[in-house]
Amino acid sequence: EDPGAATLPGARALGGALHTPQVWIDHQVYEDEDGRIGCTVDLVEDVFPEGFGAGFLATYRQWLDDLTEAEDRWDRPLRPVLPEPLTAARRAANAT
Repeated sequence: EDPGAATLPGARALGGALHTPQVWIDHQVYEDEDGRIGCTVDLVEDVFPEGFGAGFLATYRQWLDDLTEAEDRWDRPLRPVLPEPLTAARRAANAT
């Protein structure tokens, strides 16, 4: 599955690409006519570990869902739950 694919039912991605060498991740958040929030992510997959894109999109999507489902969420600290491969990579990097 394309990590940058549109996340709204019935939505169809028409295309997207990064053309700026210093940008590795770009994202867009949008609201449809029914008030649903969607997002797309473009990323340069070669600069990230395998599976990063799918994990990033899943985590980012969860954050957006949390923000849209509870009004008080905007006033609470963000406590990200990262996918285990990213958490393990951070632990390994910080242990050096």
